Amino acid sequence: MHSASTITSKLEDIARLLKLKVKKKDGGLLKLEGSEKGRKGVLSIDTEIFEFTPSFHLVKVKSSSGDTLEYLQILENGIRPALKDIVWAWQGE
Repeated sequence: MHSASTITSKLEDIARLLKLKVKKKDGGLLKLEGSEKGRKGVLSIDTEIFEFTPSFHLVKVKSSSGDTLEYLQILENGIRPALKDIVWAWQGE
């Protein structure tokens, strides 16, 4: 129930706390990248915001490269808790 700019700002804040670099792209796409090379390369997370109505958005978060375990740890311990005040439901729950 928040605007796309609010969601984007929240994702940028989360990235700073997790020490990830943020690259903005067109169409509501943010790329979050780690600064250190892991077991399978540098972690890269794509987040995409889809607007259904001005107050209803879908935020898609997926790993685009790097270690899957590292991605899951960041998702479960960093991104999900930080977005709990603006996310209505998570896939699979």
